[in-house]
Amino acid sequence: MKVYPFILFGSAAVMNFAVAAGLTVFLPQFVRVLELDPITGSNVAIAGLAGALIAALGGAYLCVAFDPVGYRPFIGLGALGKGLAFFGLLWSWREGQAPWTLPALGLADALYVLLFVAYLRRPGPRSRTRRSSRPR
Repeated sequence: MKVYPFILFGSAAVMNFAVAAGLTVFLPQFVRVLELDPITGSNVAIAGLAGALIAALGGAYLCVAFDPVGYRPFIGLGALGKGLAFFGLLWSWREGQAPWTLPALGLADALYVLLFVAYLRRPGPRSRTRRSSRPR
């Protein structure tokens, strides 16, 4: 196991699991710490759904942490997801719909986008399958 991908994608997984826990199990505390408007009614279900999706991506990052070659396609998907999350938070703040704490939290996602893209650009094994040298 390579140490760098384990740390990079393992830490991304931990961050995603922490945010997912905040949106599901610890929602009242999460809302208070991030200075969000109260989340009530059907919006609680939407927060739970968002938390579940964030946790699912955290699971994908965990797979990449243990096998970065086999789960390489998840890296690009993760970079896209984290980039969209950051710009979504930034846009909401710009429009006055969210406090500054959300894009500040999203800066971690922006950093991971840069690190994921840099990792994808590195030379290295692309696949576990080897091509046969015999002609077809």
